Amino acid sequence: MKCPTCGISVSKRNLTCHSCEAELPRTAEQEMAATAESGGGGGGKIFPILGWVFAILSLFVIPILFGIAGIVMGVFTIKRRSKIHGIIIIIASIVLMILGSVISALMMMV
Repeated sequence: MKCPTCGISVSKRNLTCHSCEAELPRTAEQEMAATAESGGGGGGKIFPILGWVFAILSLFVIPILFGIAGIVMGVFTIKRRSKIHGIIIIIASIVLMILGSVISALMMMV
């Protein structure tokens, strides 16, 4: 591996260049080790769980409040865990929030 700053050859295990002290890009193994050390492996599991709970609650109870909470948890899921899962949570929250609002409006008419 070559240092991107000075071009000298360095070991893949190094985090900095021994010549110019520039920070080297991390390999996948180094990223996984850093994530495991920091405890970040399962750090965002609560966001998708809360996102689904809030999305479902928005169908039955205070649609605007729980729908927005589901959208926020979807955004956190995108940032911390999975982009696809976060987008699905956001879409489900919006759809269930609208459906919950329509159902509550219809119940008010009866």
